[in-house]
Amino acid sequence: DGKRVASASLDNLVLVWDVASGRQVAVLEGHHGYVKGVAWDPFNMYIATQGENDGIFIWRVSDWSCVARVKTEFSLSADNSMHTRLSWSPDGQNIVGTCMVDKSTNTYLAPIIRRTSWDSIKQFTGHKLTISVAKFNPCHFYPRKEPGSDAATTLCALGSYDPDTQVTLWSSAETVPLLQMTDLFKRRAVMDVAWMPDGMSMVACSVEGTIAAFQFTEEDLGKKVPQHEVRNLLHSLYGDPQVRQRTPLADPELLKLQATNGARQGQQALASRPTNPTASGAANMGAANKLSSRMGPAGGVTEAGFAPPPAQAPTMTHIMAGSAAGAAGPSNQPPPRPTV
Repeated sequence: DGKRVASASLDNLVLVWDVASGRQVAVLEGHHGYVKGVAWDPFNMYIATQGENDGIFIWRVSDWSCVARVKTEFSLSADNSMHTRLSWSPDGQNIVGTCMVDKSTNTYLAPIIRRTSWDSIKQFTGHKLTISVAKFNPCHFYPRKEPGSDAATTLCALGSYDPDTQVTLWSSAETVPLLQMTDLFKRRAVMDVAWMPDGMSMVACSVEGTIAAFQFTEEDLGKKVPQHEVRNLLHSLYGDPQVRQRTPLADPELLKLQATNGARQGQQALASRPTNPTASGAANMGAANKLSSRMGPAGGVTEAGFAPPPAQAPTMTHIMAGSAAGAAGPSNQPPPRPTV
């Protein structure tokens, strides 16, 4: 809700601050190493934090208690990055973590974690080095390859240290990435990714200080779901928004019950209509006024890694790369041309 800021630090702590007064309102203790990532639940019920060596923690905003430590069969990546930029989906149903590796197969991955159960249900695979950042698009989209579908899909971008595939973009309606970008940056490592509020533009930056900007069309991403349909969907999952605004600081048990009931209502509504899960086992939850939501990204979650790229790659209407090195001034060399 914009009223608080959470800061993660190398002192193993997460501090929460009140924006208006600048007052510290909470100290979250529990990590046993550097805390390098933090993400707010879109509905202000939880904070997710990711440590350098002890995984992902879920903290309840109502009493600042740790309600879960996400356990996976994977380890943190050996090539530790300076950050672990995890991301929460716009519907609040999933978190995508970063910097994980399956040591048995040497597979770098980003786990997809389900709300309430806090289990790692699936994972993105295919990058050959550490996935350093995940960032969900703030909007919901209809599947671009399913005309007339009433499913609301989510999109998630991943940035990595992989020189062959630096940035990928995934849709929960497809089993291969919408976009694979290489040769964006000379020094390879992607430090962060950010979406514009309209969900149609994205920027990525590298350790060298260079920024790449992407402009998409409906043909690339799909048509955006109208806001009134999104509100109906969220109401089916979380109940009345006015009640949500009052409960986080009032009654932790009521908050927990509300989240459980909302998820159950969404499952019951979806069970009443036929489903067509993707080959990778996409999780489908929630329905309202003929709108269902494929809450978790489905693409690339098979153990085999990236599926073959689609026959026709998405077209970007505009790509721009330029220097953001500040006092160092603009580069004299033309930026590398991105390829799809």
